Amino acid sequence: MPLPVYHLRRLLAVTTIVLILVVTGMYFSARLKIRDVLKDVPNKIGYDIKQTASGFQFSKSDGKRTLFSIQASDLKEFKLNGRAELHNVTILLYGRDSSRFDQIYGDDFAYDQKTGEVTAKGDVQIDLVANPAGLASPDQSTPKELKNPIHLKTRDLVFNKDTGNASTDARVEFSTAQATGWAVGVKYAGKSNTLTLSSQIHLTLNGENAAVIEAEHGVITNDPREVVLDHPHLDRQGGLLQAEQAIFHLGQDNNVERIQATGNVIAENRVAAGKAMPQAGEASEIRTHSDEAELLLTGKQDLLRTAVLTGHVHVEQSGTQPIEGDAGRVLLEFRGQNQLQKVHALDGTRLVQKATGAKQPGAGSGPRDFELTSTAIDFVSCATPALQMA
Repeated sequence: MPLPVYHLRRLLAVTTIVLILVVTGMYFSARLKIRDVLKDVPNKIGYDIKQTASGFQFSKSDGKRTLFSIQASDLKEFKLNGRAELHNVTILLYGRDSSRFDQIYGDDFAYDQKTGEVTAKGDVQIDLVANPAGLASPDQSTPKELKNPIHLKTRDLVFNKDTGNASTDARVEFSTAQATGWAVGVKYAGKSNTLTLSSQIHLTLNGENAAVIEAEHGVITNDPREVVLDHPHLDRQGGLLQAEQAIFHLGQDNNVERIQATGNVIAENRVAAGKAMPQAGEASEIRTHSDEAELLLTGKQDLLRTAVLTGHVHVEQSGTQPIEGDAGRVLLEFRGQNQLQKVHALDGTRLVQKATGAKQPGAGSGPRDFELTSTAIDFVSCATPALQMA
């Protein structure tokens, strides 16, 4: 028997209400599941995550002090597959001994939960700053004074939250108060606070003693504070220096205090007229070759004061009366703006002066070669150069 119309209407109304309740229940159930997933995200990422007035902050510690933190103004499009987009990002690295305050910052980064990598999209800036008082200061505090930071600019940098390492294969530009330059490829090791310049290093030193340094590969370390360059070539107005490897020892302000060069060390020093040794009157060039060399510098201008050459030292000087010499060890002393003043040769020294020029009319004989061997020989540069033997 057919249902009356009023029964049919009541059945439709009840069915509609049931459908609405089911859909509403499914909606709230889904929201609760998403909320539970988002609450579980910090544990999956491995960070201590909190929302700040300016956005979000992610940090990681060793249980005592913060190792690094990541700050972002916006965490956008966080997806359930473990990927996120971060905007206006600053990464602070304090080091395991809190002796650093290094910063990595840029506009756009991407985070991959599976790999733990935070990747910069485009340009990124890096400031490397020593913070010797970090351990004695409150956790995450900014140093009172940022002394002579090393600033780098590159792109497409990848930072790993698990290791604290960062790297890129792109060109990197860097600058300090004393120098500017560039290289191709850079790697930063978070545990050791070591910066590696992968290849094609080109560095220009500023100031009155300007110079250009080129090298194939370089490593900058915090402890000890030094720069190690492979196959460096230093060219400056007064001469050049090249070797298979050179270690630049830095002071607290990143100024060069000492240089150790090893392997086929070649140095050239151009001497102005009146300063040549042992004869005066014209400009000349002194070229040295040795197994090792140690250069001591002083002052904010990195002025050269002494250089010690050891191992099969060979010295040549050009000019009207060319000189050649050999010794086991040679000490060179400088004054003023890297002006060579004295050469002290030791350990089996041998000196040969080549005679040049034609025989003068009326002279008994023409110019002769001069050879001298001694335990030590000193060359002194002055208005009237002198030669001393020990």
